[in-house]
Amino acid sequence: MRMSTWHRILVALIIVCLLIFGFFKLVNYIYPGFNFRETPPKIRNEYKVKEKAFLKELFKGCNWFADKGVSIRACNYRDPSVRNEAAKLAGAHPGELNIGQVCEIYDFLRNNWKYINDSPNREYYATASETIQNGFHGDCDDFAIVLSAMLSSIGAESRFSYASNKDNGHAFSEINIGFYDPNVVQFIVDRYYFETDINYREDKHGLWLNLDWFAHHPGGPYFEYDRGVAYYPLDDYCENFKR
Repeated sequence: MRMSTWHRILVALIIVCLLIFGFFKLVNYIYPGFNFRETPPKIRNEYKVKEKAFLKELFKGCNWFADKGVSIRACNYRDPSVRNEAAKLAGAHPGELNIGQVCEIYDFLRNNWKYINDSPNREYYATASETIQNGFHGDCDDFAIVLSAMLSSIGAESRFSYASNKDNGHAFSEINIGFYDPNVVQFIVDRYYFETDINYREDKHGLWLNLDWFAHHPGGPYFEYDRGVAYYPLDDYCENFKR
């Protein structure tokens, strides 16, 4: 049975669509994370200095943790080596702060990280510049600190948290993207080829995108915590949080 002209056209269109789809899949397989958008969406968060009421800060539990000062000092985002490393990676998507720059830095760290334990009787907080110098070796808090530092060095508002549940503890980073932006979400979905929505936490400071190394991509699932402490390196500030 011979096909009509319209049937031939329809079959040709289906074949062309399949070829185009296959091409995009092949490019993404060869170059993971490649995105065909020329300019990734900007991150439109307006950084605001955290208010520090004296009495409230005096009685805030996290301000009395020895970890606070050591951790925030370790996030030395003003160090030239931190800025230079971040700028080289962000240069893949030049311009104002955008989600493509965040993805490039996150992917590089996650793909090049070598996990090394701390001493069993003492937590060691490597500075971000030290982690860059040692070739990206360390544990989860070192990853969270260097990621926050690199993002902060190129104009992002980031924070890192130490969280725990009844069985485990973990550290992870987040970036403030300001508000739920469908364009930012779509860029992430397109880049990493997943079908679910992104994971984030929203509070009085903004909307924070998860950048945990366990998440596999920006906005992936959070560590199942019960409680934790968030540190804000731009403000020398901390907050306790619960699930």
